[in-house]
Amino acid sequence: MLKSEVLCAAMTEPYESTEYQGMVDFHWSATNLPEAKRLAEALKSAARHPELVLLQVMSRVDGVDSICIKDERRTRH
Repeated sequence: MLKSEVLCAAMTEPYESTEYQGMVDFHWSATNLPEAKRLAEALKSAARHPELVLLQVMSRVDGVDSICIKDERRTRH
């Protein structure tokens, strides 16, 4: 259900998606800053789910740093 919510909220297909041990990894790209902001805004509501983790926002523009976010939640082993 969460997977469907994320894909619906994004309003665009990810360019890559992998599934491993019950986790799904989506990769989206944006051709410009307004498009990237729209995607981030669209995913805000889905991002409130504790099961969803944002790992990295990466810039491919020279001189613009990527943002790496480390999830501080504890996992159950």
